[in-house]
Amino acid sequence: MAGIVTFLAEYVIRLLKLSTKFLKILFVALISVGLSFLASAVNIGFLGGAEWWVVLLQSGLITAAAAGLRGANLLFVKTIVDFVIGLIASKEPKVE
Repeated sequence: MAGIVTFLAEYVIRLLKLSTKFLKILFVALISVGLSFLASAVNIGFLGGAEWWVVLLQSGLITAAAAGLRGANLLFVKTIVDFVIGLIASKEPKVE
């Protein structure tokens, strides 16, 4: 779940061209909470059928993990995120 939130948040951050660290973390949190409650509502995965406070707690933990992945500056993670966002953002994949 943290990986999905990381990709979605990075895509939104690049789409909106956000530069403030607070806004970046805020978007990570909003996406995490939204996906967590969506998963609970449609009864998917470990959040399926959980009470609202459990979903909120788990989304906070997912936010922390996703923000950590996003801000870690690990070359491997950054390369994968850039590649996937490049596939999503461009209409035709570039073959070099």
